[in-house]
Amino acid sequence: MRGPTHVAAGAASALIAHNYAGIGDDPYLLTATSIIGALIPDICHQGSTLGRKIPILSWGINKTFGHRTITHSLIFLFGITALL
Repeated sequence: MRGPTHVAAGAASALIAHNYAGIGDDPYLLTATSIIGALIPDICHQGSTLGRKIPILSWGINKTFGHRTITHSLIFLFGITALL
């Protein structure tokens, strides 16, 4: 998937979560954070939307773990969730 597809998926999931599951008091905040969350897994690719915005972080993650490894795992998801 490309950046715009990640953004659309994040926005759609936020709207579904808010409208049908009643998650989140502020739909705008929920949508924004869902979009960021949808873009984070591809930070390990330097050509990705976030990879171009934060190239040094993207490079470091890519050199350490490679592409589509740790950032596409449940371990990463649980780790990020625990940090937040």
